[in-house]
Amino acid sequence: MNTYKILILLLLTISVIVLTILYFKKTNDSNTPGPTCNTGPTGNTGPTGNTGPTGNTGPTGPTGPTGDTGHTGPTGPTGDTGNTGPGPVPTPITEQDPSTMQIINNTREDYLHVFFQVVNNAPWIKTSGSGNIYPVVDWDKKEGGYSWDPLGAKLAQEAIIPKGEILIVKIPDTKGDAFVVQAIKMVDSKLNKPLEWKDGSPENRKGGTIKKVVTQWPVLIEGGKDMVADASAVDGINFKINYSLTTGDNNIYNMTIHKNPCENLPDKYKLDIGCRNPAKIDCSSFNDYSAQDTCSCKPNTQNCAFNDCSRLLFNIPDDIKQYYHCYDGGKSGPNGEVVKPFINNSKNLKDNALKKFCDVIQWNTGNFTTYCYDYNDTSSSPYLRAPYKIRIEYTDLSKGVKPTPGPKDIKKCSVLNIDTTPCGNQPYVCQNEKGSPGCGKIIFDCPNGTLCLNDQINYYNKH
Repeated sequence: MNTYKILILLLLTISVIVLTILYFKKTNDSNTPGPTCNTGPTGNTGPTGNTGPTGNTGPTGPTGPTGDTGHTGPTGPTGDTGNTGPGPVPTPITEQDPSTMQIINNTREDYLHVFFQVVNNAPWIKTSGSGNIYPVVDWDKKEGGYSWDPLGAKLAQEAIIPKGEILIVKIPDTKGDAFVVQAIKMVDSKLNKPLEWKDGSPENRKGGTIKKVVTQWPVLIEGGKDMVADASAVDGINFKINYSLTTGDNNIYNMTIHKNPCENLPDKYKLDIGCRNPAKIDCSSFNDYSAQDTCSCKPNTQNCAFNDCSRLLFNIPDDIKQYYHCYDGGKSGPNGEVVKPFINNSKNLKDNALKKFCDVIQWNTGNFTTYCYDYNDTSSSPYLRAPYKIRIEYTDLSKGVKPTPGPKDIKKCSVLNIDTTPCGNQPYVCQNEKGSPGCGKIIFDCPNGTLCLNDQINYYNKH
């Protein structure tokens, strides 16, 4: 019985425990959600969706190109140590189009006036640049025109180029005839209109020229395609030039007038600007026109004779004086050509104004020289060949390339009363070893017993 009761109590206890457990489990199950049904593995929401690259707000808007502060001016033609910009920015001749001429106004003229002779009715046409070229004016007296110096009775077009600017024109085909190009200074540097035919009328003239034009004789560019295209100071000079041209096979010849050949000449040769060629003054009194040339040659030949102008200007040796007023016969003469080859060479000039003019204008010029008198063509005849390009830069006589300082430029030597007369093309200084103060004359070759010094500046700064 007792065992039975114990068993009954044990069962009841177990039942209570089971019921209690079931109660709490049920309670917990009611508060805890059932296992989440697999809706499949948690779906990738994908990589974080690109919201797109950060939208360009647009490149930072340009504030505009940095404003030009002005072109740095060229240092000038090679060798021009005194004309460093500012100045025009020319097109290199290598980049010019074929058959073009570039004119550069590197002068003090507000407007440079350049005249182009029209030959065989072939006009000059602008291709680019800031300058302008105007229609043809016929200044020929025979057609009722008004010839004036220095242009003469030419059919010509006038170009006007602002200071610091350029003009490029097409070189016309002149069919074997030469043209002439020349810059002419106006009285009013600010004149920006071309001359008119009526400007040559009597009421607008002053002597041989017209009132708007300064008295002058320019350096001329004379030439054409496949022919000599020289620079000539046979009449005189008003501006210095830096002149380049193509001579074929991609060769470019350059010539620069570095110094003012008028500076040390007597006043009788000087003009409002520049000077007259001394030969034109010194030989002007001879009556026979041919005697105003440096020698007399028969037309279109090399058959020549010395004349009064020859005897005045040149040191003619005794053994060829027989050709004074006597033609040498040219190549077929008994001694061949004698007179013209002698006159060609400026080294045969006497120590006179023409020699000084030639020595300065032909000093260190480059591949060729400027004609400094009528028959001075020994080294002054370059040919213009394909691709037919010309470049001419005009500068003032009173500025530009500074000559290498010589004794006359150094106070030490002027105090010592040194003879500084230039002679020849090379600025050598001769020092007499025994003399005092030891400075000598600039000569081409130093005589025996002297020291030849090429560096004038160092020498004179040390003494």
